[in-house]
Amino acid sequence: MATSTNDKDIVLVTREGMSIRFHENEVNPMGRVASGVRGIQLREGDEVISCFWVSEDEGEILSISDIGYAKRSLLVDYPSQSRGGKGMPTFEFKEGKRVRPNGSKLAGAFYCREPLELNAITRENAHHTFSSESAPLGERRSTGKQIVPVEKKDEIVNLFPAVK
Repeated sequence: MATSTNDKDIVLVTREGMSIRFHENEVNPMGRVASGVRGIQLREGDEVISCFWVSEDEGEILSISDIGYAKRSLLVDYPSQSRGGKGMPTFEFKEGKRVRPNGSKLAGAFYCREPLELNAITRENAHHTFSSESAPLGERRSTGKQIVPVEKKDEIVNLFPAVK
């Protein structure tokens, strides 16, 4: 586990595809019984699924939906904000009769400065390994492309880096 150096930014990503980036010095040291501070305003039913430190504007954020759609977006497209705000969209979900859906929530998000090998496990116990490089590089609000094959009525329930 890395120790804070108080010179980086923190990025929070939510299940509904929102994200916020703020400077880590906006979070003051607290005692063990403190309740903490708000990092991002969550909509009803939303939750934070990923949190990571970033420095400068180098690297990419990889977002993966519950049905295997993924995309990478440049970290520079995530400007620093004040802690506790609503954040900004990091993934655009598509659904409807004339549009092929790309998911209804995010399964995970990762900070990538170099290619990352990931494992995806579905509810039906299917296992897939893929590289972050297989996800297209796109706009912050883009819809991505399917890089993990997920059967109908199944979804990704766990994502984690592959052990080398």
